[in-house]
Amino acid sequence: GWCEGSFGSTIGLNFVGTPGAAISGDSQGQVLSLSGSTPTTIRSLEITDGYAANGAGIVATGGALTLDHVLVDNNEVYSTSSTAQGGGVFYAGSHLTITHSTFRSNQVLDLGAAATSADGGGLWASGPITVTHSVFTQNRALESTAAALDGFATAAGAHLDGGPISIDHSSFTNNLDRATVTTPG
Repeated sequence: GWCEGSFGSTIGLNFVGTPGAAISGDSQGQVLSLSGSTPTTIRSLEITDGYAANGAGIVATGGALTLDHVLVDNNEVYSTSSTAQGGGVFYAGSHLTITHSTFRSNQVLDLGAAATSADGGGLWASGPITVTHSVFTQNRALESTAAALDGFATAAGAHLDGGPISIDHSSFTNNLDRATVTTPG
């Protein structure tokens, strides 16, 4: 099945799909917005075509989040005035667990005169993080700014901090981060 639109929740939920099931932002908005202190599990779903200021596929704050057999792909964060973070997923919470999942072709673009940074093309996460048997590939973090702003692009695959952080049997390949400084005139 296929579902389009933006979905928000402040309570813990279990999103369970079947083969081929997807939730799409239809390139019009964020796919999932999760907040609150209760745990949420997303299993066997594709999270795709999100477009937002942060966390285009998923933004989750507060409670624990588990992604199990999830494909997070083709999501885009675009900013012209601040920091662009978490193309596929933006997470700041009590514990993030990613298992048997793929983050592919997500990007953060920070392209304005007031842009400061592009960070975490596939994933931007803070807090305890566990990643097992997962793939981060073809994600991008791109920054283009005026020379005076000293912008930067980092962690195209995943930006992880806050610890503890555990990564096991996972790969980070073909991710690209690039900052371009332009001189006005």
